[in-house]
Amino acid sequence: MNASALPTHGFPLKDDSINGAQLPLIILADLDDSERTRLIHHLRGSVKDGEPLIVHIWGPSIETLQSIAKQGPFPDSQANIHAIAVLASRAGWDGLLVADQLTKRQLNGSLRVGEYPTVSAVMVSIRTCTEGRIRILAKRTAGPTWPIGGDEHELVYEDILTEMSTFEPTAPIRGDNPFPDAGLVLYDPDRRPFSPETSGTLEWEKQCGADVSRIELPKGTIQHGRDHFNVVLLFPTTEDEQKTTESALQQAMDVCLQLNQSEDGEDGESSSPLQVHVVPWDCHKAVSRRQIIELWDACQRCLPLNKIQWEVFLLKEPIQDVANVELGVVRERYGGYKFAQAPLRHIVSRRSYTEPEVVAPNHPFYVTTPDWQSTSYALTWIPVFYLTNKLTPEQDRAVRGEIVRLVDVDVADSKCACYVPWTKDESCEGNLDDMWEIFWDVYTYKRGHAVPCGHNTPVFFIDRQSGIDQTVIVAEADTLYIPRDQKTTASELLDGIDVPQLRGFRHNRIPAAEAHGAFVNLGIANMGFDEFGDEAQVKKYSRPGWPGHGILKDEDEDDDSDE
Repeated sequence: MNASALPTHGFPLKDDSINGAQLPLIILADLDDSERTRLIHHLRGSVKDGEPLIVHIWGPSIETLQSIAKQGPFPDSQANIHAIAVLASRAGWDGLLVADQLTKRQLNGSLRVGEYPTVSAVMVSIRTCTEGRIRILAKRTAGPTWPIGGDEHELVYEDILTEMSTFEPTAPIRGDNPFPDAGLVLYDPDRRPFSPETSGTLEWEKQCGADVSRIELPKGTIQHGRDHFNVVLLFPTTEDEQKTTESALQQAMDVCLQLNQSEDGEDGESSSPLQVHVVPWDCHKAVSRRQIIELWDACQRCLPLNKIQWEVFLLKEPIQDVANVELGVVRERYGGYKFAQAPLRHIVSRRSYTEPEVVAPNHPFYVTTPDWQSTSYALTWIPVFYLTNKLTPEQDRAVRGEIVRLVDVDVADSKCACYVPWTKDESCEGNLDDMWEIFWDVYTYKRGHAVPCGHNTPVFFIDRQSGIDQTVIVAEADTLYIPRDQKTTASELLDGIDVPQLRGFRHNRIPAAEAHGAFVNLGIANMGFDEFGDEAQVKKYSRPGWPGHGILKDEDEDDDSDE
């Protein structure tokens, strides 16, 4: 069907009779009139040589968004941006701008830690590939964009119109933010991975209300451990076909391992044997990109809470040639999910392989993190939780000033903190039990892998005393190191316990100015916990419900718990 014959859902049609540049500006945030005016003025200032820019504003209703994409927690999600770009293509456009919640925060100054203050929007380019095929590319644009050199007021001005028609996404470097720097190709999340984008249809329009429920894999479906290799089938099989497929994969795996050992030579390490396990399609019935993302999450839920399987391997069709098996790979990185296809021999030998698709349909086009975490991993930051709301403004400023004050041991040029207010019960102060609830949530967030280039803990707390003496409470994991002669007893006692070796946390009060040093040095095990603050004041909080209390102990352990 011709794209122009499909519904545009109210998207403004391009008027070719207008002379000069024109772009649609899609509002996916609650901008007031003043913010809209300032945004348009800002964007018009980024057109080359002051060329006039006519802006067509459109704010889709929630009903419109529901009809073109599955809705999640973010109205400015990448799924919505992709679907709106398809509508724009139907309406005759080859590009558009999107104002989202980050745009609003930049306009009103309510930035999160790590967010850049220059006003930006999402720039979306629609490229025609072949008849009926399009590519949808997106990156953040700021008009007057990022500072160069050492002068934060020296800005690079890009021409939005030229940039929109020419930019190509580049692979993000570790720790980089892909949204302003690298850009992304947007894909229809309800199609199969590596399927072409069409200018005419959205899969959600064809199957609105389709089942996209949470996937729960049966217990024991995923085998975890270094000697196990799980492969999820993306096609239905009989029981005999499943066994045949598993046998063929095992044969291919053994050949790859032998090849690796041969390439290593006599002095090389022999590859460890891997047992292949297949997960039948009937266990999950995932087909689309969105469903496979849910499948990745389901695989993680099969693992202990402190474990993660970064890569989930997929077999999309029956094996035709055991010597040339190719698997799909899905991996969570940079807030999105990377889809790749690679020969099994490359996967086994851990060679790099292309990752052509990055998909995060439920996430917006900016970094989203919990309030206790920075949106930029390039900053020197710490998580700080309040246990009180009784500090005076003067006391609060004093302790915050100490937290970011540079001292001799600091290696960073600046320090920042992510503050989380006390909201649990404003009539009373937080206690050790409250600290444990917070600590557990932070310690286990994303299975302890929330920060790509760092660590989650230790955690810092501000209480009433902090306002008096500018100290903070530092809490770090109290982990059981099991002696060899107790391993059997420990395994039996802790069987079925999430994060079994975490028996609580240690805590102490330290000067606020030393918090960043503690975060860095404890995170990399460069210093011991008792080297911060008064060693005699270090206490332990016992994890509620942990069955090893009084039974499992470290060698030479003293009992200095609070309970």
